[in-house]
Amino acid sequence: MVIDETTKDVIIRIFNLYLQGKSYQTIANILNEEKVLEPKKWDDSTIEKIINNKIYLGDYERFKRVAKEQGKEPVIYPNVVEPIITRAMFEDVQIQKEKNQRAYCRDRVYIFMQKMKCPKCGKLMSSKGTGGKKKKYMYYHCTDCKLYLREDLIEDVTIDLIMNLIEYDMTVKQYFFPVLADKKERDTAKLDKEIANLKKQKDRIKEAYIKGIVEVNDFSEEYRVIKEKLNLLEEKRIQEEEEIKNNMQEVESIGTSLGSLLSGLKLD
Repeated sequence: MVIDETTKDVIIRIFNLYLQGKSYQTIANILNEEKVLEPKKWDDSTIEKIINNKIYLGDYERFKRVAKEQGKEPVIYPNVVEPIITRAMFEDVQIQKEKNQRAYCRDRVYIFMQKMKCPKCGKLMSSKGTGGKKKKYMYYHCTDCKLYLREDLIEDVTIDLIMNLIEYDMTVKQYFFPVLADKKERDTAKLDKEIANLKKQKDRIKEAYIKGIVEVNDFSEEYRVIKEKLNLLEEKRIQEEEEIKNNMQEVESIGTSLGSLLSGLKLD
């Protein structure tokens, strides 16, 4: 691999900028603003690859990707090309990178760590941190799909969703629950009144039969009709109570699901 002097200077500068506390993205922004090696467009993943590439030490890593997927160390052939940076600088950068990673974990809790799955292949995404002293970012990435997702952007979308659910849950409990309770009370009172009237009719026709006022045939027919109506109303009352109960449980399940979501994300 032959690298021209201009590119060598850029590589050395990237390592120096990182040691100064600049993040991958900040370094990429600086190079883009200065139009370094234009028309090339720099991004944080390109800077990260350069920072981690041992070829700039003069070493060649063979089967690096396969070894990483298998959890093994790649085969390294040292001093195969002229080095651009010193081993001391490379090691200093790796130490700085480890410090940054540990600092991200100490500074805050990353709620999606070990939970985020790749939307394309479903594989659990690994996490990594980038950033300098002032601004830090956590990324989730899928090595198979080459997909990168930034933690803070995912968190913003999730929090908006949760806040909408909370608002919905509060609205339901504040307005819908009272409406359901009132409907239940009114419907129950109406049915209870009708049932009570039918029971009185049944008692009256029974009393009339005992006193001999009503013939047995008339009594039997009227008593049967009243009893059928009474059974229908009592079944209707049970059905309406069950329907209202199911509606209440369905609404309450929204709050339960929200609680489970919050608990799973460990937002508290």
